[in-house]
Amino acid sequence: MVALNLACPNHSNKVESKDMALSPLSIPTGRIPKKGRKKVLFYYPDFGAMGGIERFIESVTSSLKTQANIQPIIICSKGTSFYERLEEKGFIEGVNLWGIKTLSIFKNPNFRVFDFISLAQLVLLLKKIKPHIVHVHIGQIENLFFKVLGYPVVYSFHGYGSLYSLKNTKNPLKRRIKKYLLRWLFKKTVSHLDALLFVSHSEQERMVEEGFLSPENPGQIVYNGLALKQLKKSVSHIDSEKSKELKVYFGVPINSRIISFINRMDENKNPLEFIELAEKLAVVFEDLYFVMAGTGPMDELIQNRLAVSPIQGRFRFVGYQKDVYPLIYISDLIIHVPNMEGFGLCVLESIALGTPCLAYAVGGINEILSFPAAEQLRVHPGNIEELTQKAIHLLLLDTKGQIELSQELIAHAAPFELDKTILNLEEIYTNVAHS
Repeated sequence: MVALNLACPNHSNKVESKDMALSPLSIPTGRIPKKGRKKVLFYYPDFGAMGGIERFIESVTSSLKTQANIQPIIICSKGTSFYERLEEKGFIEGVNLWGIKTLSIFKNPNFRVFDFISLAQLVLLLKKIKPHIVHVHIGQIENLFFKVLGYPVVYSFHGYGSLYSLKNTKNPLKRRIKKYLLRWLFKKTVSHLDALLFVSHSEQERMVEEGFLSPENPGQIVYNGLALKQLKKSVSHIDSEKSKELKVYFGVPINSRIISFINRMDENKNPLEFIELAEKLAVVFEDLYFVMAGTGPMDELIQNRLAVSPIQGRFRFVGYQKDVYPLIYISDLIIHVPNMEGFGLCVLESIALGTPCLAYAVGGINEILSFPAAEQLRVHPGNIEELTQKAIHLLLLDTKGQIELSQELIAHAAPFELDKTILNLEEIYTNVAHS
């Protein structure tokens, strides 16, 4: 894999709007210091399910805490697993971690900007924190909200949210109207941003092709990196005996093999396709058990589907897991079959741990699995037969083949080292501050 230039600091994303001016309100913002640490506020009205975006924010902010010139501060929904995880990682409530008690009127976090009680809490927190830069990770209207309050805004488009909900809009007229409104809103938002970041070239190109973004101002690419050394260290204690203990923990026989699906349980991630795949593989291999880790709006539907499965005794639906790396490490195969994907952090985590990840070739997954040996891991979206055959091929590899593939996977995770992401973000924050 050729290492890509992950950021383009000389390319400005800020576009002056000719027809919509934003006047800052009298909310006190922090004056950006020429020296010393810049306070960068990471704002994330989260699902709370510890998905890829949450894990990325956790790793980036944990790393930035150790930097001399950046002071990361996080505002997210209080009482979620994400908030609790940050506390465990050393973030201190009222210092660099602040929680909002959202009313959760809207299931879609993109609409929580209309939760006015939560907005009032946010305004009060901004007065206390006085950040120099705000880095938004979900939602569109929030970007304009922060700009109106006078803050420089960096927006990371992770490729998951309201734009994807078009897939579920079947009525052609409603779909056209919805896309027009979303396109209009996105263009207006982008015209006021100080920096627009995409987590993959695929998402950036899609947004340009579909008219959401001008090719003259396409933003920058900053991949969701991984702290590879820390990742390897987190599973270094797992030997054969510990693997057996983990299998017992997940309710799996110690002599069995595990195929895992680790995702937010929603329609985009396709958990039902994983179940269909599992039922096909169970006919071929008697030693396979299937672990589903995560939670989401399809939990009840999944449980009902598993209850009528002819192999229900070989499924383990374990829900939210605080640390998914041990499960990835002891799995023989990871399945990742989303309809659409901005980056695909689960795929990167899997190959970094040497575990094959069979994935639909959508979005940023194509950029992670771009090396020759990854051809056996990429599957055309929706092709359950190809998915099955490639899974069988991987499960039939002999020990030598498994070791060689594992070593190659680990080697090709190197270009996505978190240190590169941090350097790019620091440069972007500096450029935004100076502009």
